[in-house]
Amino acid sequence: MAALSARVAILVFIGSIVVAAPASRAQSPVGAEKCRACHVKSYDSWMKSRHARAHLVLPPNRRADTQCLRCHSPAETESAGLHVGVTCESCHGNGEWYSLRFIMRDKELARDLGLENVGEATCKRCHAATTVRGAKFSFIEWMKRIAHSDK
Repeated sequence: MAALSARVAILVFIGSIVVAAPASRAQSPVGAEKCRACHVKSYDSWMKSRHARAHLVLPPNRRADTQCLRCHSPAETESAGLHVGVTCESCHGNGEWYSLRFIMRDKELARDLGLENVGEATCKRCHAATTVRGAKFSFIEWMKRIAHSDK
């Protein structure tokens, strides 16, 4: 019961902040370095992945094209021109409200505050049935390529 009361108190507190914010204000990204503070193995795995370098595969003349950046560097428009590739928040949602350690310790609360469950639909935001290079997208196979967990 105490855990539920604490959870409700946290939601009310966070809710008051969200309600006080301008209606047009969405969560801001916190950046992969913030995620790294707790998720070192996941961060290291990501740094070696194609996602971390997704913006670099674009030809120089397309690196400012918002249509390309939508998938190759989703945080691009939110990070003052910093090319960052496909980061943690590209798939897991912007972490402004859920990234605090005490919130991340409560998976349900973190999800209530914006941490997204990653599934096939998440990947298909960018990976259509076939890629630009013609490779067929297979959720199960491609997830193996980017598997990361600190467990």
